[in-house]
Amino acid sequence: MDKEDLFKPYIQDDLALLPPCIGDFISPSDPVRLVSTIVDKLDISNILKDYKGGGTTSYH
Repeated sequence: MDKEDLFKPYIQDDLALLPPCIGDFISPSDPVRLVSTIVDKLDISNILKDYKGGGTTSYH
């Protein structure tokens, strides 16, 4: 099984009915955007190589 198949898709710019984009609720200067960028760049390869998964897919 491919490691990408272990997780539910995480799409920050996913469209919703209202608002058109969930990111519209978050100011461009909000600190959460910096946190998101840092978390997206974390190297979690050591965790993923030992992660077995199981049951339903997990959130990344």
